[in-house]
Amino acid sequence: MKKIILFTLFLSLWLFAFGQEREKVPLVTYYRFNTTEVQGDDIIEYIGKGNKLYRQKNDANVIESNYTMCIMDDIYAVAPSSQALKGDSTIFYVQGPASFYINMSSGLLQYVWETGGEYFDINSVRDSIQWEITSERKEILGIACRKAIGTLDDGSIATVWYSEEIAIPFGPNRIWGTPGLVVTLQLGAFNYVLIGVEYCDKVSEIKYVSRGQKMTEEEYDRYVEERIKKYAEPVQEGNTTRRIIIYKKPN
Repeated sequence: MKKIILFTLFLSLWLFAFGQEREKVPLVTYYRFNTTEVQGDDIIEYIGKGNKLYRQKNDANVIESNYTMCIMDDIYAVAPSSQALKGDSTIFYVQGPASFYINMSSGLLQYVWETGGEYFDINSVRDSIQWEITSERKEILGIACRKAIGTLDDGSIATVWYSEEIAIPFGPNRIWGTPGLVVTLQLGAFNYVLIGVEYCDKVSEIKYVSRGQKMTEEEYDRYVEERIKKYAEPVQEGNTTRRIIIYKKPN
């Protein structure tokens, strides 16, 4: 409980201090990929050698893209880099799959998710992440980092390495409350690696772009469960039977 209180106080002080220098907005870009074969330090090794090599080695198991995180006043946002800032626009658009928007003051969480080619606009509340700071330290891509493990409200485990020098208490995929900027994140099948930090005066507004069917998280979970029951088909792999989704749009 003391750790949670300290993190909350730290976050409040950071937001206040940042608000005093609003003209400079941090834009943090991450490389995101989804894999079940590459874990731990291998992730850093492949990323360090370049995306082309990584795709060649794990083409069948990897879905990769760049995501940019923006923090302005008390708003936290993450969106696909190609859709967040376009041309000379000064608006950071929160749109596209796996986009997140959090009002840190009110706790409102909105995000866009894609399932079977359909988009869903999901409304929820910000996770109250419980962090355990470990004693493990190492250098990642030239950045001195420390390991932390967070437990989200739904029981998901976030394993992060954060910078002890960059005092931005956020990371991708709605992660917040770390003592420093998240450099790598592993959350379920999703992995993120930091590839750039820029402080710019270009962004004047963060705008959430609603897309797809509006749902609460509970409604979305029920929807997915129904799709699985209706369209999942058993597949035998050796001695293991798993279920795959043959997706069909609902009538």
